[in-house]
Amino acid sequence: MGFQGHISLNTLSRLSALKVLSLRSNAISGSFPLNLVELKNLTTLYLQFNELSGSLPNLSVWNDLSIVDLSNNGFNGSILLKLSYLTALNLSNNSLSGDILDTDIPGLHHYDKLIN
Repeated sequence: MGFQGHISLNTLSRLSALKVLSLRSNAISGSFPLNLVELKNLTTLYLQFNELSGSLPNLSVWNDLSIVDLSNNGFNGSILLKLSYLTALNLSNNSLSGDILDTDIPGLHHYDKLIN
């Protein structure tokens, strides 16, 4: 097993040039780490198979984010996304509600939000 528990608020925010963040298949718990929004150059975000919970943040702070996988966590609430560069999105196996319209994400090629 890799990381466990909460992600410290100042741990990752120092990596300002980071483009790909992969923390999948750990035991990271708590809400979505809000300090990640400080990683303005992020293009790929993999946080699947953790123990994250609560509502999803506004992911539109990342202008270049193209791949997001937040599947197999405990996220709940509504899906609110408007990301023009997003090409792949996996939100399956959470407790999310709502739909994502094609007009919200014009470049989306792969979308997986199976029945939650």
